This record gives sequence, C-alpha cells and structure tokens, in this order.
Amino acid sequence: MSTYYERELKGILSADKQLLQRITKARDLITATNYQKIEKNPFMVIRAAGSFGVDLIAISSEMALPIEVKTSVYKVLRFGGTRMEEQAEEMVRSCERCGVMPIYAYRLKKPPKIKMDPWSIFTIEMEGLKGFQRFFHQKIPKLRTTAQGNYVMEWEEGIPLSEFIFKRFELITEWEK
Repeated sequence: MSTYYERELKGILSADKQLLQRITKARDLITATNYQKIEKNPFMVIRAAGSFGVDLIAISSEMALPIEVKTSVYKVLRFGGTRMEEQAEEMVRSCERCGVMPIYAYRLKKPPKIKMDPWSIFTIEMEGLKGFQRFFHQKIPKLRTTAQGNYVMEWEEGIPLSEFIFKRFELITEWEK
C-alpha cells in the first residue's frame, strides 16, 4: 500500500498534471494553489529500490532530497527500538557525510477533514548543510526526540506538503535576490 503513496508523492513533486488536477479538486483553495506552484519548479523524482531508509530521491537545481515515506491511520509514529529508528540514524549519518537534507513525508491515510492536506513534511536535526539546503533546513519542522533519544513523528507537527512546496518556491525567489 505504501507504494501507492510513494507514487502519489512522486507525481506531486514531479508536477504530474493529471495527478495534481485530481488531488487539488478535493482541497481548499489555498492548498490547491500551493500545490500548483510545483509546476513552476518541479523536481526530477526517482523511486529508490529496496528498503534502505530512502524511498524517493527528489532532485532540482538547488537541492537533492532523499525522502522516506511513512503512512499510517495514526497521527503519531514512534521510532524507538524499531527498524525505523535504525534507518533514521543511518539516514542522518549518510546525509551529513554527503551534505544533503533528509526528508520524512508522512501521509495520513484518514485526515481529520477531507479538504486538509494529508501529507506532512519533516526533516531531522543534522550538521553539514551548506547554501540553500542549510537555509531551507532551518524552515522545516524536525522530528521530535524523546528523553531516551528516540524519534517521534507527529503528523500535526509537520509542515503540510502544499506549504512545503510554497515555502520552497518563496525561498528560491528570496535566495536568488
């Protein structure tokens, strides 16, 4: 089932017109308008093979984003003591080594209101980013950690995907000035 959501996110980020039309029909005007901004500066999106903590890789002129897609009917995902925790730690190490910003895309299967954006975007606190990625990283909500140091992803604490798209578009314009 998560393959369906990976394809949905891939279609959104790569500005697939048919998918964007279908998705924006069911959204409020602000969310729909923000989604459509991706058409001005889409990503090239590649589905990653295997389960190594990265499902998609989104590439544009200003950044490359390794993306891990998570889906659930629950609003809170706890990583502690699971394979997800190991994947997150490996993702941070790899991203710090390469200087790229990791993204967690959390798709709520049953959002509270049908017109709400079902996607919520997070990143992880990390070092080693430069340029636009560092600038953008500061604007994205981070995965929360518990007192024991385990990651927690709470859907409502993330930035909606439509807002992520808008913020990226806005920050690129600001960065280029």
